[in-house]
Amino acid sequence: MKHTKQEDLTAVFKNADSQGLLSRSIVPTKFHEKNPDLILQNYEAYINDTPKVTKVSIHDKLNKKEYSTPYELYHDIKLVAGHEISQLPVGCTEYQEIDFFFKFTTELLLREVGTVGIKLKTDSPDDETLAILSDDFERISTSYSVTNGEVITQIHKYDEPIAPAYHSLYGSQPTPPATKTVVQPLFTGLVGRSALDTRNTVVPGPYQLAKVVGTPHVIAGESGTIKAFGGFSSKIPPPNQPPTQVLDSFFHPNWYTIEAPKWLIYKQKTLKPPVDSTLVKNVNSNDLRVFEKQSQCVSFGPLTDLRGSVLSEELKTSVWLNHIGRKKINEIRRDYLAAKESDILDDEGLESETTESVPVVAEVPTAVSEPEVEEEPTVDDGNVKLENILRYSPETVSMLQLLKAEKEELVKTPRDLQRIISSSLLKLNKVRQERYLRVGVSDPTSTEVALYKKILKLVTLLITSDATKLSEFALRISKKLPVLLNDYHGVLPAPLTNKMAPAGKTGRLPGIRGPYKKKNRYL
Repeated sequence: MKHTKQEDLTAVFKNADSQGLLSRSIVPTKFHEKNPDLILQNYEAYINDTPKVTKVSIHDKLNKKEYSTPYELYHDIKLVAGHEISQLPVGCTEYQEIDFFFKFTTELLLREVGTVGIKLKTDSPDDETLAILSDDFERISTSYSVTNGEVITQIHKYDEPIAPAYHSLYGSQPTPPATKTVVQPLFTGLVGRSALDTRNTVVPGPYQLAKVVGTPHVIAGESGTIKAFGGFSSKIPPPNQPPTQVLDSFFHPNWYTIEAPKWLIYKQKTLKPPVDSTLVKNVNSNDLRVFEKQSQCVSFGPLTDLRGSVLSEELKTSVWLNHIGRKKINEIRRDYLAAKESDILDDEGLESETTESVPVVAEVPTAVSEPEVEEEPTVDDGNVKLENILRYSPETVSMLQLLKAEKEELVKTPRDLQRIISSSLLKLNKVRQERYLRVGVSDPTSTEVALYKKILKLVTLLITSDATKLSEFALRISKKLPVLLNDYHGVLPAPLTNKMAPAGKTGRLPGIRGPYKKKNRYL
């Protein structure tokens, strides 16, 4: 290396050395490894064999100008950085700074060596110094890597039933359906370890390590084209061509079928329609969430399928709220406040007018006392809604009367409310049994319908109130909905029924013989 280049690199390295690696006495005086990939491993073995060896720092060797080739400087920088980084936890600040210093110095050294080599090649192509620089550049560039190339993969295992096989009519009972274990690898990400760290990576249970291997480009003409990254057309590549596998043990989620949640969808062809309760026949569809008046099936889950969607429902609702919903809320609030302010201003104007126009008259005492007149009840002259008249039912009035009778107990504690619900359920069961004993299966009475609506209202109030957040509320309501993960087409395997032959005659006439029989002959 030239004198000026070495001094410039020394000044840059000292300014970039935030951890003081250049001034640490770690480099043995008589240790030198020709293979750049085995510097750290052989250094540990050398120190274990000769622990009392004399050590110097890179700063001292730079001041004494002991470096004659770029590889010697790269050799000592990698040795010092690898020795210090192996004593630090992965991911800490000092760990990252040492790794960055090694990358920075190596790339800067390669750039300067390449610049000097190009200049020497143009001036004197057959120079001996050019051969040394090209050899060192090749050794450093081939051994240098940005990361250690380790990747964590998560292995997901689940059982999947095997499709039932064909069963013979004359065979024994079929074997129960077997299940197979499907191993599904999921790629997560790179490990944040440096290429200088020689320690083994330990990962927890469901994860496994894989190594990222780059594709070596042998053909220089196609190294800059997209053809160099693709595979070959033949299924079995020839032995003289390099492998085309970019990542070893790498699995992308799009390469496999991943289970996606699917809400319950009831099919009338496969499921029998449920039997509706007699208590629900005369109830409107708005009274119960679980009852659909127009459908033959009962479902309490939304009929949506998220398998073909990339965005979730929560993201859609949040985007709608931030972009549209908040604007509508602000408009409604603005209109409400404007109307309220206008009403207040109108009331103040009327009060001021009345106070100015009416004169103040002194009160005159009167000796005659006028008889008190009872005030007549005011009648609301509002418009009558026909919708309320159509929805009027006597059971609702009786249900409200029952709730008003127990109003004091309803507002006490959640335990009292649960006790009222339990007693109402017992009363409803008792009234239903009495009706069955008296007249059999028939339509429920008005008492049963009133009790039923009362219980439904109490349960709704209990769930929607803040009592569910208290510790006194013993009942924990589950917010989970059943989700259909897999829908298999076909029938379940079961033993086939044996068809019994009829005990009577076949119906063939006695005079008709088969083709294999003749008169007075026996086979």
